[in-house]
Amino acid sequence: MALSSLRTNLKLALETIEELNGRVYTHVPPALLPGPVAIIDLDKPAITYTDPGTLATYHFRILLIIDAMEPGVATDKLDDYVDKNGSKSIHNAVNDYWVNNDLANYAVIEMADMVGAITYRGQTLFGAEFVGKAGETA
Repeated sequence: MALSSLRTNLKLALETIEELNGRVYTHVPPALLPGPVAIIDLDKPAITYTDPGTLATYHFRILLIIDAMEPGVATDKLDDYVDKNGSKSIHNAVNDYWVNNDLANYAVIEMADMVGAITYRGQTLFGAEFVGKAGETA
C-alpha cells in the first residue's frame, strides 16, 4: 500500500459523510473553510513493520474540526461524528468504506482522542482527533 493510496482512500471514506464532501484535506491546508472539515495526517510512528519487514502497518490521525469554540452548539454537532453509532460516525465511514470497496488491506479507527477544545494554528476550535491504523494483509 502506498501512502498516497492510503490518504486517497481515507479522503474518499470520509467524504461518504455528506457534510464532509469536498471538505477533507490530505495535507495541512493554508486556510480552513468554516467547519466541519477533516485533516488527514500520519501519526508517530508513521509506519511499523512486522513479519521481518514484509508487512507494514500505517498509523494515522484524522483531525475533525467542527467550528469555532461554541461549546453548547459544537458539542451537539460533534456527537454524531464521535459516537460509533452516530449518523456521521467517522469510525463507521472508514470501516465501511474498506469493506464496501473490497480493498485488500484494512483500516480501522481505534479511538477518538482530544474531544473538545483544540488549538489549531493559534485558534481555539472545537473538534476531535481520531487515531487509526491501516495495514497490509498477508
